Amino acid sequence: MKKNINIVLLALLALGAGVASAETADTATATGATTVTTTTSIEEAITIPAFNTEDKMRGWYYGDKNQKKPGTPTFWVLRNEGTRSAQWYAPNYSTETKEVIGLPHARKEIQEVRKDVRIEAKDARERADDRMKGLRASTTEQRANIKDEQQKKRLEVAKKQAGMIVARLTTAADRVQKLSGRVSSALDTLTAKGIDISVSRAHLAEAKTKLDASRAKIDAVKVAIDAAFATQTPKESLKDINPLVKEASASIRDAHNSVAKAISSIKPGQNKATTTATTVPTTSTATQ
Repeated sequence: MKKNINIVLLALLALGAGVASAETADTATATGATTVTTTTSIEEAITIPAFNTEDKMRGWYYGDKNQKKPGTPTFWVLRNEGTRSAQWYAPNYSTETKEVIGLPHARKEIQEVRKDVRIEAKDARERADDRMKGLRASTTEQRANIKDEQQKKRLEVAKKQAGMIVARLTTAADRVQKLSGRVSSALDTLTAKGIDISVSRAHLAEAKTKLDASRAKIDAVKVAIDAAFATQTPKESLKDINPLVKEASASIRDAHNSVAKAISSIKPGQNKATTTATTVPTTSTATQ
């Protein structure tokens, strides 16, 4: 009998426990609580991602009071609590924590970075400009040096040419002088033989006067050349020498013509000296 009573009691206790469990479950469901059956499901339900750089740069993230991310700065505050728009956000920038927070500060940092980039770009352009200026200055200096060297070479060539002109004039005058001396010797021979050579002597004297004038003009050419190369514009100054050169050349030709007249004034066929004298101008003229 007692055994049967114990069995009934156990059954009643079991039934009561089942009812209590059902009531607890119904109560939890009604209040919106989540029923957790395993340890793993509990960890999954309460795991909240950590505060990250994106949250920091944005300056806020969605979450209610029980959804505050680990690592959220202590000065961040909750707004719209208890609603679907609940957010944790940074109200301002804390100089004490020295942390970069909020989108406005991120924009400020971007502006500062852009400013630094512009300054660096400007410095780079200025350095490039300085290098280009240096290269242009160096190139200009090199060109100037080359131009100076070319100018010096041209001046040397001009000096040589001027020297050659003076040398040619002097050589021509010397030839006429030599021819005049030979004719004078021939006339002396004819005078000793009693031949009248007074006309020839007059032409020879005239040749000497003209020859002296030509040598004076050659000296004037030398002085003018030296003066031209002493100026800053020797090329222009040398143009003024051309008339002097022409005058010296004309005097030499006149002297040579007078010597030729002295020779032609001797009556041909009277002696060998006359024949010799007449052949000299031909040779001299050919050389001239």
